[in-house]
Amino acid sequence: MSLKKALLSLIGLLVFGVAAVAQEPAPTSSPAPPTDRQGMREQRMRLRLRRMQQDRIKLGRALQLSDDQRQLRKAIRQKHLEATKAQRDQLFQLRERRRAGSFSEQDRIMAQQLRAEMRKVMATARAENLNMLTNEQRERLTTLREQRKQVRQERRQRMMELRKNRPIG
Repeated sequence: MSLKKALLSLIGLLVFGVAAVAQEPAPTSSPAPPTDRQGMREQRMRLRLRRMQQDRIKLGRALQLSDDQRQLRKAIRQKHLEATKAQRDQLFQLRERRRAGSFSEQDRIMAQQLRAEMRKVMATARAENLNMLTNEQRERLTTLREQRKQVRQERRQRMMELRKNRPIG
């Protein structure tokens, strides 16, 4: 009888001990994801920036850019970033006005004009980057763009099929 009580006591201790350990919060090695909108927006922007940098590096490797071409590419990017700094700052202020609820029709028109100016500058930067490439690199770039477009279309098609075949409920 005492053996039975001892086993039951041991099993009880194990069950309660495991339950107590399971309820302890696990130590987090990475910070918890942000819960507020601003924190999530900042996290998305950081991820987007990192992806853009990685894409730039991959593209440079795929095109086999020379060191001079890499430096020229960096200089073009810097020049156009500095050229659009005023527009970006104005757009930021307009975005803050919109969030505050004091966004007028004139502000909307101004934002459209600023975006149009920035698109022109970006088109100029793309043209400069394209002009620095050799003919072989341009052909490779065209091929890479076509492949990327095809992959996007295939992904879009798969998503449409998944949505269409998804059970309603």
